[in-house]
Amino acid sequence: MTRQVFPTNNSILSACELARRVVPKYKLPQPANCYFLNPGLNDTYAVTAGSSSFVLRVYRHGWRSKGEILAELEMLVYLHKHQVPVSYPIERADGSLLTRLTAPEGVRYAALFTYACGQPLVLNDSHCVGYGSLLGQIHTRLDRWPADPRRFHLDLTYLIDEPLSRIEPYLRHRSKDFEFLGDVGEAMKGNLDGMLSTSHPQYGCCHGDHYGGNVHMDQSGNMTVFDFDCYGYGWRAYDLSVFLAKNAQLDGTTRSGKARSTRRWNAFLNGYSSQRMPSERELQAVQLFVPARLIWRIGMEARVEDWGRNWVIDGSLDRDISFIRYWVDSQL
Repeated sequence: MTRQVFPTNNSILSACELARRVVPKYKLPQPANCYFLNPGLNDTYAVTAGSSSFVLRVYRHGWRSKGEILAELEMLVYLHKHQVPVSYPIERADGSLLTRLTAPEGVRYAALFTYACGQPLVLNDSHCVGYGSLLGQIHTRLDRWPADPRRFHLDLTYLIDEPLSRIEPYLRHRSKDFEFLGDVGEAMKGNLDGMLSTSHPQYGCCHGDHYGGNVHMDQSGNMTVFDFDCYGYGWRAYDLSVFLAKNAQLDGTTRSGKARSTRRWNAFLNGYSSQRMPSERELQAVQLFVPARLIWRIGMEARVEDWGRNWVIDGSLDRDISFIRYWVDSQL
């Protein structure tokens, strides 16, 4: 009698087995070791090889197709070749970038990246300038990267319609709140309709998650951006709004919090403008995209089942919906 394996959503693969089966596929200094670093949308492992450090990402089953992953990796190789400071993939000994793994839940893929040296960024005014400049550098360089059909678009269906469909089950007992989010989404779609171009430089490759947590800075002040898993094609105004939305909500709605958020945003925008000057319409659109970013984030948290329902509960929904109301009332 064959025993049936119980289904899983997202297994944690053994670091020891990854060290034995995957790490040797790369030409790394010895000795090489691997240990689990943290879970997330994808699982992250640290790899030490001799005196060097790397990051092994194991992509979630069913989250990105092989083609989508390869598009991300090839784009990062392009940025690295043009001296943009990003964490980029390392080739295996056979010249390929991906390793196919058979996990309990199905096929997963692993890729090895260079380590982003330094520590998480402290978002003071000076660092915000540098961070904004780096995003501008990424945008302008990627205007020269050919459009890749393997990658998705960060359009209004992706940012509003699909997330709302995932949020709805969590707000069935709060119909007025769901109706409010739906009204906000429809208003944003109406306001954004025809407002921005769908060609370069207003529309193009976007990091998609450039909020301040996916960058490290070393002791010399050099920044390195990592985690382009959310990269796709969209309005650059949306990419700017990701930073604004995260930090405006983090700083809060008190007088001092709003002042701190304004300083951070102005510094970030000054840095970005040193590389690419956004138009007045784009700056207006940034404000409109802030609620869209929050709706997208709630929908993403609702989508990932194995994170658990504690990610989308009344307390967190209260916080996010309250901030969206504040933003709509005071900023739009």
